[in-house]
Amino acid sequence: MSKANIQRELHSAFSNHKAGNLTRAAELYRDVLKSDPHNTHALHYLGVIEAGAGNFQSAKSLMARSLSSQPTNVPFLENYATILCQTGDYQSALQACQEGLQLAPRSASLLYVSATSLMKVKRLDDSISQFDKLIAIQPNHAVAINERGSVLALMNKLDAALDAAEKALTLQPQYADAYLNKGNLCSALKRYEEAIVAYDRALALKPDLVEAWFGRGNVLRELKRYDESFVAYDRALALKPDSAKAWLGRANTLATLARY
Repeated sequence: MSKANIQRELHSAFSNHKAGNLTRAAELYRDVLKSDPHNTHALHYLGVIEAGAGNFQSAKSLMARSLSSQPTNVPFLENYATILCQTGDYQSALQACQEGLQLAPRSASLLYVSATSLMKVKRLDDSISQFDKLIAIQPNHAVAINERGSVLALMNKLDAALDAAEKALTLQPQYADAYLNKGNLCSALKRYEEAIVAYDRALALKPDLVEAWFGRGNVLRELKRYDESFVAYDRALALKPDSAKAWLGRANTLATLARY
C-alpha cells in the first residue's frame, strides 16, 4: 500500500472510530498495520479499541509499541496510563504518569491516574498531594473530590471524607458513586438513617450498584431490620453471585438472628 493510500485508510479509520463504528475502525487500523507495522497512530488507537472490548493484554502491547516510537506523545501516555491503572498494574501506571507529567505537569488525566494508583498502592499522603494538584487546576472536578474523600476515609479521617463526598454531590447531584461513598461514611460514623437515604439515592441512579446493596444490607442489619437486610444482600448476590462481602453479610445476619 502506498503512503497516500495508508493515509487515506488511516483517515477512514479515524472517521469510523469517531463515529462509533469500532469494528470497521479496527479492521482499517489492522489493514494499515499490514503495510506499515510501526504506524504509531494505528497501533495506539487499535489499542484503545481493544481495551474497550476488554482485550487488555493486546491493548497494552499495542500501546507500548506506539509509545516506543513516540515516547513524548502525551495523549498516548494518558491513554496508556489509564489502561494500566484499570487493569491493576499500578506501578507501571505510575511510571507512565511520571513520564507524562514531566512533559505536561497540568495534565488532569495523568494527575488523576497517578492519584488513583497511589491510593491503590497505599501511598495515601502522596495520593492526597496529587489529588490536591488536580483540584487546584480543576476546582470543580467532582470525581477527583470524591476520590480524595475515599483516600481520607482510608486514613480514618471520616468527617473530612464525608465533607468531600458532600462537596462532590453539590457539584454533581446525579453522581451515584458519591452517594455510595456518603452511605459508607455515614455507616462508619453510625449515622445509619442518613446512610440508608444515601444508598437509596445511589441505587435510584444506578440500580446495579452492588456495593450499595451490600452497604444497605449492613446498615439494615445494624438497625435490626433483618428481613430488609436479607433482601438487600440477595439483590447484591443476584448481581454478583460471587460477592464474598454479601455472603458474609448474609451469614452475619443469620448469626445475629440465631442469638435471639
